Amino acid sequence: TRPPARVLAGTWGGEHVRLESTEHGGQLEFDCAHGSIEEPLSLDDEGRFSVKGTYLREHPGPLRPGREAGAHPATYSGEVHGTRMTLRVLLSGRSESESESDESIGPFALTFATTGRIRKCR
Repeated sequence: TRPPARVLAGTWGGEHVRLESTEHGGQLEFDCAHGSIEEPLSLDDEGRFSVKGTYLREHPGPLRPGREAGAHPATYSGEVHGTRMTLRVLLSGRSESESESDESIGPFALTFATTGRIRKCR
């Protein structure tokens, strides 16, 4: 049995997103958010992946008392074909002050060895 294929380690970038992939997971930057993946990005036979992580929204300026940001549980899924990746984010377990329904973010198109274009909240 061969070991599962993994997403190439290194920088993947696209419009509004950057992923620094490692053999153990990855760190993501979005325009007004960041996230982490705490498990290997293993690919199935069709180049698909689905992994758990966290997603944290960022806000411009100072936060008001009682509005401190918290990380949301997230599922990062998508597929890889060569040096191209499609990435989707599904947020779940949202805070009580927000809607209880899941929220889907993306899809994002990423390319390996590209830094991407991010416009951070300021």
